[in-house]
Amino acid sequence: HLVNVLRSQAGWQDIETLALTSAVTSAVQASETSTEFEKAANAADVDIVSAIHRLGGKQDLYLRMLPMFLKSLETMPEQLRAHLADGELKAASGLLHSLKGLAATMGVTALSAEAAAGEKLLTDETPRETAEQIIEHLCHAITTALPALKTLLARLQLDSAIVEVDITKTVTTDIIETEKNANTLDTQALITSLQTLAQQLQNSD
Repeated sequence: HLVNVLRSQAGWQDIETLALTSAVTSAVQASETSTEFEKAANAADVDIVSAIHRLGGKQDLYLRMLPMFLKSLETMPEQLRAHLADGELKAASGLLHSLKGLAATMGVTALSAEAAAGEKLLTDETPRETAEQIIEHLCHAITTALPALKTLLARLQLDSAIVEVDITKTVTTDIIETEKNANTLDTQALITSLQTLAQQLQNSD
């Protein structure tokens, strides 16, 4: 939305949004395992297309962010209960604020809404019994969401692995064909160097 506003104020035509949405949707639908992918996203209650759209259409970036999001989710119930035990309701509310934003970014809209509601209800004046109910409700929502999100991650990683295998096969075939025409190439050394380069690129190094 901000990009669109800035483009409008700059007098630029808003020509990218529709094209980007179409490209992301096509990329998801074009996957060889799109049916299983969509099932996993639906089961996890994740709006995957909107999430990837917010990340500039970069599915690989979403794939890198999802494991970190899951890791934070796994520790969050313990953190929330610890804040409750210490009477730190403001800290618990702040944690829910973070969850609200992260879940929205990742397309987990239902969990984001739950976190937003909990954040509003938790204040320093909230009675202990009420605060406990709110936090336990959020902890349940988090633990309920985790299994399907882990399944989605596994599906995404499988899709990514299939693409990487295809690329590796193509590169290796090209190298072998080149070697037939130029015996000076050290094929194995070149493949090793390309694999190292690919890993560095994947790590944004």
